[in-house]
Amino acid sequence: VDCISLLLERTRRQSHSARQRLLSAFELPRMRRYEGRVLGRFDAVAVTSPVDGAALQALDPSLDVNVVGNGVDLPDSLGVGVARRPDSIVFAGKMSYHANATAARYFAREVFPLVRARRPLASFHIVGSDPPADVRALANEPSVVVTGYVADLQGYVRGSAVAVAPMLVKVGVQNKVLEAMAAGTPVVATPAGVEGLEAEPGRDLLVGSSPAELAELVVSVLAQAELRARLAEAGRRYVERNHRWEASARALEGIYARVIAARSHRRVAARDA
Repeated sequence: VDCISLLLERTRRQSHSARQRLLSAFELPRMRRYEGRVLGRFDAVAVTSPVDGAALQALDPSLDVNVVGNGVDLPDSLGVGVARRPDSIVFAGKMSYHANATAARYFAREVFPLVRARRPLASFHIVGSDPPADVRALANEPSVVVTGYVADLQGYVRGSAVAVAPMLVKVGVQNKVLEAMAAGTPVVATPAGVEGLEAEPGRDLLVGSSPAELAELVVSVLAQAELRARLAEAGRRYVERNHRWEASARALEGIYARVIAARSHRRVAARDA
């Protein structure tokens, strides 16, 4: 799915946790050796992002690396009739994952205060299971809510005015972005949050590189109903075109068929030799 040595490299540089940075620096050279060696035992490798594919190929140029995009479930509608919480911002994901914890801290500490300065009624909801102590502590900040586990995470996303993906450390594809777009919730993300996707910034979602840029984009979405509607429609259409499970399954089946045919050919050639 992902290139783990790439994840360790990025964690070493950008995680908020000194412990994670130290562990990643220690593990990185060993993971590069292991990942390159173990993947060479397989006929083919599948990843969800071309960035991860390139990183794996750099470890071993002989690898047969294939990109198979993630699929996502498509709700029946764009949330028509759903009561969205005004001025509500959601960040959803498993919070015990250090990359999500880093993103939550970044948005709560560096971006959200800039949003509240212009939208005093705005609220930031960190939604997902097992938040560590430093994420739970963010609930002490004004208008920041840390829910922990919720039974219907997607319902929370569908009920929010905007979903954010302020990722600093990541590999693969962020399904949280695809799921929000599928539900018709406008998305504001960092460049890392949309890496590996073909979504067009400014049309399908909004992308900002700095706290000031992210805050400006979030405020724009909260303030403009027309912009919210346009992003909801474009985001949903993007997912429908590019991330249906049926297309992902067909691509994966094609890889299996090619590998099976190649093995069969080798067996016949060996038998006839």
